[in-house]
Amino acid sequence: MLKIFGYGTFITLKLYEKKGNVRPAFLPNYFRVLKPSQDFPFIIKDNSLYGSKSGFWGLVFEINSSELVELDRYEGKGFLYDRITETVIYRDGSEGNVMMYYPRDKLISAYNLKKLIGLGDLWMVKIVEDYPEIIKKYPDLAQTDNPTKKI
Repeated sequence: MLKIFGYGTFITLKLYEKKGNVRPAFLPNYFRVLKPSQDFPFIIKDNSLYGSKSGFWGLVFEINSSELVELDRYEGKGFLYDRITETVIYRDGSEGNVMMYYPRDKLISAYNLKKLIGLGDLWMVKIVEDYPEIIKKYPDLAQTDNPTKKI
């Protein structure tokens, strides 16, 4: 089984349902941004501009290789997004490698995504307001803390 990190529509479309080992996980060194006119978020890697303030919670779930092909198609792999591997941190402090989709440079430029970082995580606000049943099941999705830091 392969592990995928859902940070936007994979969560709201509930692609994690009926999957194995669904776990909230924190992705450090990234920002999740939402263009106000869009219904889906993007992520931007933090190039140490904001230090420890970067990072957000998403869901890790398992998929098989045929499901991965479907997700690649859905995300426009190789055209709009690249599938990359990153390390996430679970609530207990353990780490794991996961696959996720990162926007290609032309998409980042076309949507001026780096300028959206200053707006904060509007996607998290959307999830909290529009999907309370998901937050009830996975309350970490409404958190901003990094599990490696003492609370």
